[in-house]
Amino acid sequence: MSGLGRLLRGLALWIGLYVLLTATHMGVLYGINALRTRYESALEARLGAEAVDREPPYIGGERLIVALDIQPSTYWLESLGMSAVMSLIVASFVGLGSLVFRKQRALKLMSVSLFVNGLIFYFFSLLSEQLFAGYLLGKPASAIVPAILVGLVQGVVSALVLGGQGMSSTGRLVAVTGVSGAGKTLAIQTLEDIGYFCIDNLPPSMLESLRERVLSGQRMAVVVDTRAGEPLEQAEETLTRMKQDGLPVEVLFLDCADEILIRRFKETRRPHPLASAEPSLSKAICKERALLAPLKAIADHTLDTTLFRPQDLREAIRKLYGDEKTLSPLRVRVVSFGFKYGVPADADLVFDVRFLRNPHYVPSLKPKPGTDAAVREYVLGDAETQEFLERMRNFLAYLLPRYEREGKAYLTVGIGCTGGRHRSVVLGEELGAWFAAQGYRATVEHRDVARGEA
Repeated sequence: MSGLGRLLRGLALWIGLYVLLTATHMGVLYGINALRTRYESALEARLGAEAVDREPPYIGGERLIVALDIQPSTYWLESLGMSAVMSLIVASFVGLGSLVFRKQRALKLMSVSLFVNGLIFYFFSLLSEQLFAGYLLGKPASAIVPAILVGLVQGVVSALVLGGQGMSSTGRLVAVTGVSGAGKTLAIQTLEDIGYFCIDNLPPSMLESLRERVLSGQRMAVVVDTRAGEPLEQAEETLTRMKQDGLPVEVLFLDCADEILIRRFKETRRPHPLASAEPSLSKAICKERALLAPLKAIADHTLDTTLFRPQDLREAIRKLYGDEKTLSPLRVRVVSFGFKYGVPADADLVFDVRFLRNPHYVPSLKPKPGTDAAVREYVLGDAETQEFLERMRNFLAYLLPRYEREGKAYLTVGIGCTGGRHRSVVLGEELGAWFAAQGYRATVEHRDVARGEA
């Protein structure tokens, strides 16, 4: 889709949101009026019409009736006009918010709606004693009730329309650059783990070719540095132009102290990219900094990795470029097995469930596998099984984030019973579902379920 097409799509989406917000605003007005009418009738029946209709100052229930005396049926044209004006302001701020917010967008858009509605109602309450067909009578504090009601409803509508996407569903381009030895390889690997399409050592002359991929909605990350042998001013010009054109482009610059870089190169025994032109490592680092200056000047984020451990850099990258929908990069494989056939050789963790009650000794369940509903009900119906599951989940909930922090990419969990047909299968399925619910890429295999009776 072309840039113009995406602009028109975003505009159409915003116009649709504006119409919906205006309609919901009017709907809330009618709802408030209906509640006000019922409350006023009840109050008149109890206290008499004179107590409700008298002139200010108002007290108790009278103040509430006056504050919500909207009457959109009588003053529908005025109410519609003010609803349109107020909704236009809210839609503008919500639209901007959808472009800015990347994490927890739905919740933040609802917060924007509440906050903006509160300001609007309060501001207008200061301008008029009887606001657009009777909202308030010179009592700014009375704006709280309609502001909350309208703000909540419009917030829900905004979250439903824009909570899952921005005004333009473009992708994202992260250009990773920085001094050699600062962690660019680890950074690009982490970006790949959280769903970015990554290219290492991309020549600056090829950056422009990524424009259409980003516009098509693809999330991309590229490493641009001195290895390409092309002037980095070209990369700076291209990235700046993309930003000016409205593309979601960010530049991440990784830096590090010279003495740490020298130590890292000596430990890895890899040559510096500029070693052929500058045999002195310290001078090569200094020259590289000068060449990277144009890109550092336009960097959106700069990370100094001098004191970083590998897991610190991974965590920093995930915080910057991950989102709430990003699955964990840790891939979990659950394998049920029978101890009589041996423990899986690649298992990182093994749980022995042979202490649980065994369906093998129930004649009606013995020939059935652990995937059968009756076997599942029998195994999970035991209080000891439920306690074990709870303890195992708590243990894994503690352990897995620490595996992730250390950069572990794969985890194989073995669940074993005697023959691998009943108990281990049931608990393997339960554990796999729990892993998936926690946001992990989880697969479940039953190695020995078809090998015969336990």
